[in-house]
Amino acid sequence: MPRNGPPEQPNAEIGYSRVDVQPDTALLIKGMEATAEWPAVRQLRAWERTRLALQAGERLLDVGCGFGDVAIALAADVTPTGSVIAIDASEAMLRVGRQRAAEAAASVDFRIGDAEALPLPDGSVDACRCERALQWVPNADRALAEMLRVLRPGGRLSVIETDWRSLLFDLPDRAATDAVGRAFWALRGPAFDLGGRILNLARELGLEAIDVTGAVHVWTRWNPDSEVAPSGMFPIRTIVDQLVELDYLAADMAERFVVSVEDAARRDRLCISLCMLAVFGHRPS
Repeated sequence: MPRNGPPEQPNAEIGYSRVDVQPDTALLIKGMEATAEWPAVRQLRAWERTRLALQAGERLLDVGCGFGDVAIALAADVTPTGSVIAIDASEAMLRVGRQRAAEAAASVDFRIGDAEALPLPDGSVDACRCERALQWVPNADRALAEMLRVLRPGGRLSVIETDWRSLLFDLPDRAATDAVGRAFWALRGPAFDLGGRILNLARELGLEAIDVTGAVHVWTRWNPDSEVAPSGMFPIRTIVDQLVELDYLAADMAERFVVSVEDAARRDRLCISLCMLAVFGHRPS
């Protein structure tokens, strides 16, 4: 029988928890490039950039920077006298970031680092951002506290995160859809609802002048005969097969779900949605 609750330790080899042990990091980067084009992500990044209001001479920290696309873009806001530090746990991601920064003639200091123990002194940055990275950190509360620690008094913090509870598939096979939803929650563990908790986590940290917004991405097109997944989404059959292998999902429910999604896509009846939230605030002066 499939498990009914979250595991004590979610599988560390899934997704972006440990990028450098994945067999194909290029595939992960391709997925990140696709999500960067989602209208919802572009909307949240624009909202964030307005609120960070970076100025020349300021120091920005990007935690969980990935391949550095946002860090490279924001470097223009602090030049010529400011700086951007981009930290990630993956050396593979940082290599790509350094290459792209050089190609864009952008000054970004890419560093390997742990979000739960940032390699920076107290009060050393003016602004900090973290986008869809906390869900892959073992202790999100500790990582947030670290971001607050390195901010100067009055410094600005922006966090964008996904709430996986909001992942909805409109399919006729409700039993299979619900079973996959429960299994996915079990796989992701405590990070499953992080996006929905991020506002209250910011409140508990004592952030001031908090602002919050959200955006929903909707998938309506997919060709299952030539694409492993809708743009930017996890490979559906691969993830569902992993859920079965990890004993979170019964094999018959898995097959019913995949068939249902693929059939909806072929009949132009695909509708999948996912919500992300963004929180902005200031460290107390």
